[in-house]
Amino acid sequence: DGPGIDVEPPERVFDAGHTAVAENTGFGLYVARRVAADQGWTVTAAESESGGARFDIGNVDCPE
Repeated sequence: DGPGIDVEPPERVFDAGHTAVAENTGFGLYVARRVAADQGWTVTAAESESGGARFDIGNVDCPE
C-alpha cells in the first residue's frame, strides 16, 4: 500500500505523462495498463483498506 492517490478522478493516474513527481516521466502506469489491455486484462486504481493506493489487475486466467 502506498500513500494514496491525490488526484480526481483517480483513473487519471493512467494518463500518459501524468506524474506527481517532477523528476518522473509519468509513463509507468500508462504503459502497465496498455500492456495489460493487450493481454485482455484490466488494471484499475483503488483505495486499500488502510487508505493507501492499490492497483487491481483483473481478467487474468492463471494456468493450472
